[in-house]
Amino acid sequence: SYISARLLNFNFLSYSKLKTMEKLRKVLFIFIGLFLIQSASSQSNNLQNGIQYFELRNFEQAAKSFEAYLHNAPNDINVKSKLAYSYKSLGDSKKALELYQLISDEQGVDSEVYFEYGDLLRSEAEFDLAKIQFGKYAKVNPSIGNYFIQSCDYALASLKNPSNCNLKNLETNGNGAEISPVSYTHLRAHETVLD
Repeated sequence: SYISARLLNFNFLSYSKLKTMEKLRKVLFIFIGLFLIQSASSQSNNLQNGIQYFELRNFEQAAKSFEAYLHNAPNDINVKSKLAYSYKSLGDSKKALELYQLISDEQGVDSEVYFEYGDLLRSEAEFDLAKIQFGKYAKVNPSIGNYFIQSCDYALASLKNPSNCNLKNLETNGNGAEISPVSYTHLRAHETVLD
């Protein structure tokens, strides 16, 4: 009688523990589901915010949103290209170059990536590398791509004979990140420039 009461008590406790465990498991699944939904919503918000900031040319906020988005979706080439452009627009050439280099050989990359990467390389005086990117762009837009290839060839030729021109940085009237404009003066053989 004592043993059967003990077994009955044990079975009742096991049954109630089992029911409690099932309830806890259901609650746990609900919390996990809500967390995943919240995480997906947050990821979607990062992308939407990034695109909105990008379109408004608020590249600092766009970069932050795209970085957060790419943390969970590291293979999104379109977002990577927008992030690289944002870095370029902010004047962070190092980050932009690294990202453009990473995505320029990816399948399905937008041809504008080749142009923007080439333009950035050209601004960094990497004319041979810029020509490669402009060559890729020329497959889609031959007139513009070939024009920029020729501009790189001209720059390379001018670097070999620097005495035929004088470049001087111009003052800008803004404080935004931009590529510095220069004044070009062609020198004749009898002219010299004294610093």
